[in-house]
Amino acid sequence: MSKIIKTLEVERWSNPDENNRIKRIGMANAKEIFDALEKHLVETGLLPDEYFLFHDIKGDLPEFTQAFCNTRFGGSEGIYMNIFLQRKSDGKLIRFATGKTLGESADDFYRMSRIAAECSLMLNGNGSKLVINNEPVIYKLNKNENTSYVIIEQKNDVALLKRFAAAEISDPTPYIVAYGFDINNDLISWRLGEYCNTLEDAYQAYQSHFCCKNVESKYVNEDEDELDL
Repeated sequence: MSKIIKTLEVERWSNPDENNRIKRIGMANAKEIFDALEKHLVETGLLPDEYFLFHDIKGDLPEFTQAFCNTRFGGSEGIYMNIFLQRKSDGKLIRFATGKTLGESADDFYRMSRIAAECSLMLNGNGSKLVINNEPVIYKLNKNENTSYVIIEQKNDVALLKRFAAAEISDPTPYIVAYGFDINNDLISWRLGEYCNTLEDAYQAYQSHFCCKNVESKYVNEDEDELDL
């Protein structure tokens, strides 16, 4: 059964003027966005069971290019999900929120990764409505790797994927339009991939495959650099 997810509007816009035009007036309040995200996680049964904490950003959100939502094992106990906002002006990562579960099993890690994927959709969608045909499932390319994938949308052998890693690393192209996509024994593979920086760019590439002929695709290599934390 399909459902529609309304992502969070992280930008603020003016009311329409007499010509029905609107103007961007800044970013949304950081605490209000956190509260809205927390409410969404509660409603979907995805709130981390130990805690989900706001990192006290004063006033409005910083202008950011991407929200990074990563899952990792703790140094002593539990599994953490950290959310960072990459500030547009200098690329610095601003800590936005942290979630934790006390469990340390593979199932606990997969669940926290699922929560991270949901947070990424909500914070990077900027108010767009996304159609989810099935509840997202965590996939991998092989059984030994740490990087995981969620299918955002799929039609035939073309899929729109969100990639996220177990460690806090910067992924400049976390969204992938995968051509020749296949699932075998819960492991995924694809023949060609178009790697995108934002969800908006990925959706445009994904949709253009079905509505346009002879679409030229630009394929880039994956490049993951460590975050400067």
